[in-house]
Amino acid sequence: MQALAADAELFERGTWVRAGPGTTRPSPEDPSPIEHTCGMLMLQSGDPVTDKGVIVRLTLRAGAAASAALLAVAALAGCGSSSRDSPAAVGSDGKCTSPATLKTNLVPLYPLVKIGNDAGIFQKHCLVVQDTPAQSPVAAIPAIVGGSQDLTLLPAANLISTLNQKVPLKIVAPGAKIPDDADSLPPAKVDAAGVFLPKGSTIKSPKELEGKSVAVPGLGTSIQFGVMAAVANAGGDPSKIKFVQLDSQTEVQQLRAGKVDAAAIATPFSTQVEKDGYTRIASPTTALYGAGLAHTPWVTSQKALSAKPDAFKRFREAILEVQAYSMAHPDEYYQAMADQSKIPLDAIKAGPGFWFATQMDVNALKAFANKLKSLGIVTQVPELDNVIATS
Repeated sequence: MQALAADAELFERGTWVRAGPGTTRPSPEDPSPIEHTCGMLMLQSGDPVTDKGVIVRLTLRAGAAASAALLAVAALAGCGSSSRDSPAAVGSDGKCTSPATLKTNLVPLYPLVKIGNDAGIFQKHCLVVQDTPAQSPVAAIPAIVGGSQDLTLLPAANLISTLNQKVPLKIVAPGAKIPDDADSLPPAKVDAAGVFLPKGSTIKSPKELEGKSVAVPGLGTSIQFGVMAAVANAGGDPSKIKFVQLDSQTEVQQLRAGKVDAAAIATPFSTQVEKDGYTRIASPTTALYGAGLAHTPWVTSQKALSAKPDAFKRFREAILEVQAYSMAHPDEYYQAMADQSKIPLDAIKAGPGFWFATQMDVNALKAFANKLKSLGIVTQVPELDNVIATS
């Protein structure tokens, strides 16, 4: 595999390292290769950015012998394997005799696999669906492309950026969306994040965040992009925002101490901050995606889709039923979310609601990609006409 070239001018943070098979590396500062199963890679130590560079994350896992967790995207496009389809077998009586198996890689805040299994929906569709928790949606991409996992829920902003890296992803089914009547609902019940101001701040509009320090829980994430969209929507220049990456707890501390001009904080921390009287100046997810957009679809790799068409067809039908069931049984969904995320049930119920789309609109996705380009988040709009799987 051809190594990817590092361009220091395109990244403001992180160190590029070379990764190869059969070796390990104890820390991001050590330039020796990292254990991996596919080819030679050039990786950035840090958070995923945009299509101006390779979207990767390199983190350390806790353990007796610390080892690097390699999460690369573009370089894995030709890496890994997907077993050929073993179509589900159904007897003459219509009963499933041999289910197809798919593996998902989801953040714990999406308990859809648990719901589908507990309600018997996957079983009804002759499927076995197994979930492995993901650190973040972007962190799941290498496992999907590499073939160790089959599906994840990926924010559309990260999907567009990844497609611009020529990573062959396909949308299998719609997932989460902003509700059509979002403008008539309390922002805290629609958006899983908020942009908050320190007490005593004189800022009155997102436009005034130009030139100001704004804390975000991750660079190259939908929350950061949403802050940019909120500023642009208000007539400001998002390129002038001074973003500061902090973990969520530190964000809250810096906000309370008035050490940042604003902080984009995600649930469940956003719920407590709002309860404590901090002013929400913007709702980043809503500002970025807008009402009605299916903003977090189910995606897989082209290779997996080609190898297991029957399984993915069954999954598409099943997951639409799971999502409809979840919306019809919100208490069950919230309880499953609490069980998986270990967030107290009361905190989850006090936070945002959830909505799922029933179809993907490629024209809406194209319009969104053009919005990302206008914000300077991506430099080009990828080919999207065939990104939605149809079979």
